[in-house]
Amino acid sequence: MELTSLNSVSGEGKEVKLAKLKRVCAEFESLFLYELMKKMEKTIPKSGILAPMSGKDTYRMMMNQKVAEEIARRGGIGLGYLLFTQLKK
Repeated sequence: MELTSLNSVSGEGKEVKLAKLKRVCAEFESLFLYELMKKMEKTIPKSGILAPMSGKDTYRMMMNQKVAEEIARRGGIGLGYLLFTQLKK
């Protein structure tokens, strides 16, 4: 997205830019939540009860990405909304 003011755009163009901005803010929140989940996961002690499985880390990464995307899509923690309200000015 270019660095032009949304106030200088009118009509349908402004609505399109606002929709793009809202999507980008939600994506940023999703990335933030994913990184937060990765850091939180590292604090959980390994139990050793289950044998190591191939692909487990890949599956966990994909699951965390989808969970973060879904949280952000449903409103998230408010970071996306906060960014949107600040950047749309």
